[in-house]
Amino acid sequence: AAGAAEPSSHGKPDSSEPLSKRSKCCDAELTWRDEWRPDWEVKLGERTYRLHAFLLARASTFFKSHIDVVNDCGPRRSDLSDVLPLACHSVFELILDFIYSANHIYSAGSASPEVPCCKALLLLKAADVLGISGLLERASACAAIAAEGSEAPLLLEQYVAFHIPGTDDGVAIRNIQVKLVQAFVDKFAVLVSEPRVRAALMRLPVEMIIDILAADNLFAPDEDEVFDFVAETLEHLSTKGQRDGPECDEVVKPLGDAIVAGECDRPLVEASPNSEAVSLLWKTVRIAHLSDNKIRQATLLAERLRCSEIVSSIFDMLITRSSLDVTPPTIIPPHRRVLPPGVNPPTSSEIDICFRQVGGKQWKRGDSITSRSKRVGSKVFRLMIYPRGTTSAQDGDVSAFVGVVPQPDWGEAWSVHLVCFSIECFPWDEGASCRTLHAHARQVLNMAKMDLGWLTFLPSADVQQYVSIDGYLFVRARITVAP
Repeated sequence: AAGAAEPSSHGKPDSSEPLSKRSKCCDAELTWRDEWRPDWEVKLGERTYRLHAFLLARASTFFKSHIDVVNDCGPRRSDLSDVLPLACHSVFELILDFIYSANHIYSAGSASPEVPCCKALLLLKAADVLGISGLLERASACAAIAAEGSEAPLLLEQYVAFHIPGTDDGVAIRNIQVKLVQAFVDKFAVLVSEPRVRAALMRLPVEMIIDILAADNLFAPDEDEVFDFVAETLEHLSTKGQRDGPECDEVVKPLGDAIVAGECDRPLVEASPNSEAVSLLWKTVRIAHLSDNKIRQATLLAERLRCSEIVSSIFDMLITRSSLDVTPPTIIPPHRRVLPPGVNPPTSSEIDICFRQVGGKQWKRGDSITSRSKRVGSKVFRLMIYPRGTTSAQDGDVSAFVGVVPQPDWGEAWSVHLVCFSIECFPWDEGASCRTLHAHARQVLNMAKMDLGWLTFLPSADVQQYVSIDGYLFVRARITVAP
């Protein structure tokens, strides 16, 4: 019609009108990608964004404080390169989507972008730094859900990427940290079998690692797994030189794999033998429940660390354990005992092994796992499992044996008379039957024959039906010794 106003280019409002005075319906289509009449620059690393001050100030207290102090002659820009943690740079465009979508909500009632769970913690950190309350609430809720699910390892890596030891990340991120700690307590053995997750966990502040490992309900079917992780953490400290955390100021010499193998003869720590970090990490290892092999490694490691108190406690524990039929009540119990449904804790004549058959270590034929020694009657025994069979068994079968552990006071002509023994593999599905092999005939063990069992305890074709959802097998030996 004659006299009708010409529409603006691309449906945009009159460019001569300030953004802050344009009608809500006119700026509803505006996005940060348009760069239409920008009046504020944001620099982030090598990238410069041409944006709109009114929208930035409305969404973010950080930008509002910058924009409020800029006069007409000053540079109209913000440099976020050193404001946002480097790990958060990758989510800045998602933040801009959120800021500009808020404008669309005001004008058209549409929904704001979803917060992706895989980036929730980075968005939460950035929203906290920039003071974007709406995004802070959304990202916090999403991160809380992700921290309790399968995204927990990813969130842990994000936390490690932006956290500066000794600093406070704020209430919202502290709440997520608590949830992450609980997630790793609940699934510790499963999660740390993934190399990337294991490495990320070792980069956490020491106090956070200790919070995880010290939990009584830590999911660690084998106490040896806790020791291995603590030993590797100390190795990580050695390569770093100095670790932030509970006043850990010692300088630690690099030892590589020798820490775990116990093959190094030189001291590990050039500082106080009672450094707080080393002491607290040691206390998370429940030494009384380690296998014999790990106790030897723990003793060597404690000597390298010059932890005389730990060495003494190990020897006191060994003396106590060897003189009793059961673990004394004064010894701290193991971390959460992992048992299949309906299976009771072991009696004084039973020995358990719970290990990850699938999804963890890549077992080879001939690899073995040994339980800690246990006194049954007047003798000492252990349970040995070969997850892929001995070198004499068919590859993939599970071999299982009960072995006697000779004691120093037995001499060379010792013998042990077994009335009977059995080895059982319990399923993790309620109602399923267990696999049990018995040997009822009287057996004699001596220096020439120190163990008894089966090369094919569990055929490879049957293994899967006894494996838990997380890949664990649970095996128990029951022993009756002649008086």
